[in-house]
Amino acid sequence: MDDQAVDKRGPKLRTAGGIDRKQGRARSDDVPHGIVCMVIATILFAGASAASKWLVGIYPVGEVLCLRSFASLIAGAAMILPVSGLSAFVTHRPRDHLARGLSQAVSQLCLLLAFSLMPLAGAVDHLA
Repeated sequence: MDDQAVDKRGPKLRTAGGIDRKQGRARSDDVPHGIVCMVIATILFAGASAASKWLVGIYPVGEVLCLRSFASLIAGAAMILPVSGLSAFVTHRPRDHLARGLSQAVSQLCLLLAFSLMPLAGAVDHLA
């Protein structure tokens, strides 16, 4: 099948071997940009965890979980919608997406419950 992959949902799609499927042109590697994005993502992840630890001391865990999820939805939508529009949110496997969402909610709930039960220094130590 050389450089094409068959997708069960429709026409043949190019693999990630260097072709941008949306625009149909070759992608170039931009290692410095990738490194900067990874550093920013790490800082944002640590900041979100520290903010969650701080907030569970003031607000109930459910509220912090809802706020964290809503903030992630807004941030993700701000990056995805200008590029691909609402088609990025269409799914052909709603049951799998529901299972993934439930799994993520339980995972985040356990993380926030752990944050609420341990001191800040311990929470920071376990994240590093």
